[in-house]
Amino acid sequence: ENGYNVLLPRLQYHGFIDVLTEDLEKLRASDIVSLTQESVDIAQGLGENVIVLGLSAGGVMAGWAAQHRSDISLAVVISPFLGLAFFPKWFSQTLKTVLPKIPNAFIWWDPRKKEKLPGPAHAYPRVSTHSMAEILIVGAQLLADAHAHPPQAKEILLITNDFDAAIHVKTAKKLGELWQGDGANLRTHNFAREEKHWHDMIDPEQVTQRIGVVYPVLLKLIHRGKIKLSPTVRAMLAQKSATQI
Repeated sequence: ENGYNVLLPRLQYHGFIDVLTEDLEKLRASDIVSLTQESVDIAQGLGENVIVLGLSAGGVMAGWAAQHRSDISLAVVISPFLGLAFFPKWFSQTLKTVLPKIPNAFIWWDPRKKEKLPGPAHAYPRVSTHSMAEILIVGAQLLADAHAHPPQAKEILLITNDFDAAIHVKTAKKLGELWQGDGANLRTHNFAREEKHWHDMIDPEQVTQRIGVVYPVLLKLIHRGKIKLSPTVRAMLAQKSATQI
């Protein structure tokens, strides 16, 4: 409604009706990188300027695009999954090496509620250890590349969240420091712990979301306050804000 052409790529082995599918374990680091590259290629035909945005694993993909694609106007990297929260950095580095060598396991996000986990119907209630390791492999390579040379995107916006209990926030901020040190055109925003935004802060169907608060902040940051929201979006945000209050 605001005049944007929007592409939502489907990550390989994802998007199935069966939320207990075991295909998730087939995901490989090469799949993640190839989908990122292909998606940016397709986006070049959809508009004059390409904005790439991703959260969590999608944040790693957006970060990869920021690092390697010079044909991106803006890469919005939100809470990239570069390591597990509450564990030292070396632990995640060990996991990405060890997990692919042992049989895959599926871990419930909530062992009590299992497949009855409340939230988006399209979300999976468990995570594959193999696919998690593959995302960490891409993230580790992204950090190594950021050490080696400046990112290619014309502009990067890195969003972090101190209340996030799903990722290693310090490592996400470290990525920003590496880009900053390379002289990248980088802007950052950190949601304070006191704001209490959970990891998935952008899905309207997520039970913990507060998009009435988060969306206006993100849109203002992405468009430097110059975007004019459509009546539908304004009404949705007003309704969400009222419910959350």
